[in-house]
Amino acid sequence: MGAELRWIRSTNGCCLAREVFSFPRDTPHLNKIKLIYDGCLLRKFPPATDKELMSVSKSASMCAQILRGCALLLVMAAAVLLLSPTPGYAAKGGVRSDMDRDGDVDLDDLALFAEKLHIPNWETFDWCGWLQTQTDSSLQEMYDFIDSYYQCQTSGGSPLPVQHRNDYPTRLALGPGGKVYVSNRRTGSVFIYDAGIKLSGELAGLDKPMGVAVDAMGNIFVGSKGKQRVEVYDLAGLYLRSVGEGIVKAPNDLAFDRDGTLYVLDGESFKVWVFAPDGTPLGSIGFWGGGPGRFKAPVSLLIYYAPNGLGGEVGEVYVADAGQGFVHVFDLLGNYLRHYGGKPSGFMTYNAEGQPGFLRAIQMDVDGRLHVLDSQMNNIQIWDRTTVYPGNPYITEYGTPGAALGQIDMPFDILIDSNGMMVIANFGNKRLDQIVMP
Repeated sequence: MGAELRWIRSTNGCCLAREVFSFPRDTPHLNKIKLIYDGCLLRKFPPATDKELMSVSKSASMCAQILRGCALLLVMAAAVLLLSPTPGYAAKGGVRSDMDRDGDVDLDDLALFAEKLHIPNWETFDWCGWLQTQTDSSLQEMYDFIDSYYQCQTSGGSPLPVQHRNDYPTRLALGPGGKVYVSNRRTGSVFIYDAGIKLSGELAGLDKPMGVAVDAMGNIFVGSKGKQRVEVYDLAGLYLRSVGEGIVKAPNDLAFDRDGTLYVLDGESFKVWVFAPDGTPLGSIGFWGGGPGRFKAPVSLLIYYAPNGLGGEVGEVYVADAGQGFVHVFDLLGNYLRHYGGKPSGFMTYNAEGQPGFLRAIQMDVDGRLHVLDSQMNNIQIWDRTTVYPGNPYITEYGTPGAALGQIDMPFDILIDSNGMMVIANFGNKRLDQIVMP
């Protein structure tokens, strides 16, 4: 025989990798054959006779039959696991629920439980719906945890079941009860988290959602870039009405004042549109251009009630302008009051104190300090709102770039939650983060 390489391909792409075949000593240059798994290819080194190759081929065929049988058994076993109420993997009582046996039934146990059930993407699985089909009393502790964690009873059986992963959080809003609402343009959804930042629901099927806000009744207002309007949904996700149709183009951010007036930051019109609680247009704030009170790239909006020096408070509209690095301030009637910040000066100058590289979002804490998100430097500066331009309002900064928990990568928005923690739409890291503010 020549020195050519012989190949054997199994008919169904099935084969095993092992050294098993021995041949007569008088076979030239051959003591054994190696079967090497390479996709669906069997290789034999060095060349052998046609008879020997036929032997290998028959062995490969037997191997394929064995694997087909094993695969069928695995499929049958998986079907039993998925269709049966629960698999029996542990001993008695709570041990079956306490998968990691640390004495508590918690989220770690649920993750292990889902793995045993072969449930992919368990974080977005409809556990409330699954719970309604279960009857195994030995898993009551797991059932109780799922019911409590996902609020299955209080939500009426998950009226807004989670259907997607929230990998690209964009805009944030705080709602009644401390819930956090997160828009996600890529999935076309608004994800709902409880006060502990636990995912509890998803308003899905939206058309390029951007800004989001929630009124005192719990109605969800969603800025739709696709529909060029603000859409209103009730607590159960039922569409109620629209606001600003024919007016709004790119509703980047939304906010309410104490009277229920809606403010819509429009990134394409370079304005803040103002609507009465019934949706009637009331006018607009700002316009395109450079300088105080004018917008080049408005990206974020907030309403803040500042002390008026007379024992009362006065409402103000804050608008973050990434184009100029300014935070503009207006009264509720749209009159310009003052501004802060500015873009860093000088070539390749970044992270200047009081001058963010790319101003992305703003929030005000309970002490009246302005938190300014810089998505270029992946940090948050804190400014003194009493130090107006041309003064430097910088106090300090926090947050570090990176992928670890608590670190920031391409953040889109920030929100101070009901617990006084800073929530970050950590877009680059595909998650929400909750960090302590200085």
